[in-house]
Amino acid sequence: MKKIYFYTFIILCLIPLAGTFINNETETRENKTAPPLFVTENGLNSDYTAELDNWYGKNFGFRTYLIESENSLYEAVFKQCLSADVIIGREGYLFYGETLNDFRGRGLMTDEEIDETADFLKEIQDFCTASGVKFLFTVAPNKNSLYPQYMPYYYKEDKTNGNALRLKAALLERGVNYLDLFEVFETREEVLYHKLDSHWNNKGAALAYESIMKALGLEYEDYSDIPFSEEYNFDGDLYEMVHPLGSKKDKNIFFSKDFGFKYTSAVKDDNSNNSITTENSDKSGSIIMYRDSFGNSLLPFIAEDFGKGHFLKTKPYELNLIEEENADVFVIEIAERNIPSVISYKQ
Repeated sequence: MKKIYFYTFIILCLIPLAGTFINNETETRENKTAPPLFVTENGLNSDYTAELDNWYGKNFGFRTYLIESENSLYEAVFKQCLSADVIIGREGYLFYGETLNDFRGRGLMTDEEIDETADFLKEIQDFCTASGVKFLFTVAPNKNSLYPQYMPYYYKEDKTNGNALRLKAALLERGVNYLDLFEVFETREEVLYHKLDSHWNNKGAALAYESIMKALGLEYEDYSDIPFSEEYNFDGDLYEMVHPLGSKKDKNIFFSKDFGFKYTSAVKDDNSNNSITTENSDKSGSIIMYRDSFGNSLLPFIAEDFGKGHFLKTKPYELNLIEEENADVFVIEIAERNIPSVISYKQ
């Protein structure tokens, strides 16, 4: 009997190793080629063991199936996620792990870092003003900042001294045109973020668009007057982290509107390209907008109202584009969790 247990244990341990070379999970693997033992210039690869360990950890056989099984079991038993990247909240809500420090008021930026960021944004606004261009900076709130009631009870919220709140004060002190989307979303009782994703849904994106246009003093379309449908066809980024083989879809909103703008650059299905250009022959004006992943769903609403649009995720902020593209508006949108990275966009 002991031999049976022993050999069974050995076989189970060898299955992932064997599967590394025979299974068909190629679409899930980050790098299908194992690191070389020999390097042409130097003979033996001195980093071979470390590289092999890293490669195997990402490419071992049946990796996706094992991750799915382990996460599902742990979630069912403990109502938690094994990965620190995802927090399993109440009523099926998922939250991004990287937002936890903001939520609990820990590991925040220093006062010096806040001032440096505010000074940097003031410099950008001054440049825009001198160029006759309207400037706006805004922050997309973390989901748990707006809907803390769905966070696990054992995480206590502390929003008294957060990065967003302190940066807002510093920006207003310097006269920077800042749009407070926290206040905008908090006026709505309806949850405007995806349940299984870290971002706002299309109705939330429409609200952000209207608020941006209003803050810029520009005309905008009121999407509250446009009929919409609800469909469960959205792939939640947080759900996919926990359940790589799962099939559950999130709800999204689709407005009954034919958008008139066109893409003038190659675009992925989710609008996540680092640089996207658009045009709308029925509209005038030109906008340059730096954004992050929250801008993926926001982009169509903004692009619809400008003759030309340029939407970027690249570093640094290229102010020379203002003159090159004869822009009228320069907008920076960044997620609350990414506030500390704003200064990294400095040239």
